[in-house]
Amino acid sequence: AQAAASDVEWPKGTIDVIIPGAAGNNSDLSARILVEFLEKEYPKVKFSIVNETTGSGTLAMEKTRTAKNDGTTIFFTGSGSNIMYHQGKYQYDVMDPNNFTIIAPAPGATGQGSVLLTQPDKPYNNLEEFVEYCKAHPGEVNVGTSTGTTQEIKIKLLMEHYGLDVKYVAASGNDMITALLAGNLDVALQTENNANGYVENGDLKGLVNNSIYDESAYAALNEIDTYKDLGLEDIAFDAPMYIIGPGNMDEALVQKINEVICSVEADTESQERWAKMSSTFIARDVKTIREEVASLDADVVQIYQK
Repeated sequence: AQAAASDVEWPKGTIDVIIPGAAGNNSDLSARILVEFLEKEYPKVKFSIVNETTGSGTLAMEKTRTAKNDGTTIFFTGSGSNIMYHQGKYQYDVMDPNNFTIIAPAPGATGQGSVLLTQPDKPYNNLEEFVEYCKAHPGEVNVGTSTGTTQEIKIKLLMEHYGLDVKYVAASGNDMITALLAGNLDVALQTENNANGYVENGDLKGLVNNSIYDESAYAALNEIDTYKDLGLEDIAFDAPMYIIGPGNMDEALVQKINEVICSVEADTESQERWAKMSSTFIARDVKTIREEVASLDADVVQIYQK
């Protein structure tokens, strides 16, 4: 495929770029930075951005699945596509090459973990003490979850890793933080940027950060153990953003699209714009991104296929 890719012309004509989110949200803005780079590199090509939110992403998936597999339709996605299938909300598996083709990495957040937060007066101050408390009080600890999200996968992987008997309580967004501050939830995950202010002000304390990196960008969170510190990288649920197309795409074409998209990694302007959004683009070849998505999918299966 690598040898044949040099003979493939891409992009050309009009390329439909499907984004399963509203215009102006983080995923949309992040994808647009990549599209704007491609527009500068290939001024004769029209890149048509399609924001499709109907059905929580299911219509975007179906538009991609049923499109021509000639490289004229690409779709920016992430773990949501895997979760929808394993939850039974969408009937076609993103991992099935007859329905979808995994092409390339997409820009996304990197290096940022999520912090398991609790109230300052709780009798546990780190993950080890929390695990001991849960085992001594089975079924008593209320754990916040946001159904169908990466946060749900992350927190359930952690609880199942230690075999903890806890009570899951559905909440999301501001409701999650409100319930946590009020003590209606005992613990909940929040991204580092959301958690930082509450930890810094002493409103909440962190028990563990599921980051697989050495330190946080936030000084207030650097005293909290990370998954890397504790050797828990295997359950960190690193969920890459990725780009797909319809099924059964020619592998030489896939290789060409991957090479073109990955060329953005060296573009300083794009990387600086992503950095302002706590995002980045890291180039990976076709084989590597497919392996990463397969690992992501295995974690989702562990949670939902029970």
